[in-house]
Amino acid sequence: MIYIILAFIMFIGSGISGYFTYFYYSKGNKEAFFLTFLIIAIAALVSGLVFLFLFINKKGSNDIKELNLRLKKWRDISYHASKAGDEVFNELPIAILLYDDAKVVLWANQHANVVFNNALNDIPLKTLSLDLYNCTEAKMTEATINYGGNSYDVIHNVKNSILYLFDVSEREKIKKKYDESIT
Repeated sequence: MIYIILAFIMFIGSGISGYFTYFYYSKGNKEAFFLTFLIIAIAALVSGLVFLFLFINKKGSNDIKELNLRLKKWRDISYHASKAGDEVFNELPIAILLYDDAKVVLWANQHANVVFNNALNDIPLKTLSLDLYNCTEAKMTEATINYGGNSYDVIHNVKNSILYLFDVSEREKIKKKYDESIT
């Protein structure tokens, strides 16, 4: 802010000095007074431009520092999010399947391979599980299926063609016992 004020003062001084220089020059007075005002006018103009440049440069410098700080924070967050994503894909007991438009598995995480007892890449969903295939055909976003003696809640991300399977076998057994005890 101080640079703007100084630049403003210098521009006013430059204008005033320029006026007096013109006034004396137009009167035909070419003495030392004329040269003095001309030098003052030029010095004030140059000083004003310098202060204006410093203000613009300082503002830009602060913006750059702030943007660099934000970029560093995003890099740190991205690194940690990437690590968390790797852990979710590889360590948590959630089966994840990605499929294409032809309903063929493109990719499966390690837990999905354990659930379905084999490598799943390039296997049609219809061959893998008719319940999963029907879920994708009906574009259901949530379902519960049975596979290999276990029950799974399926969350289907239709837009991205992703299936998430959560083992809910214990919940379904308890639910079944409860239903049987009531009747």
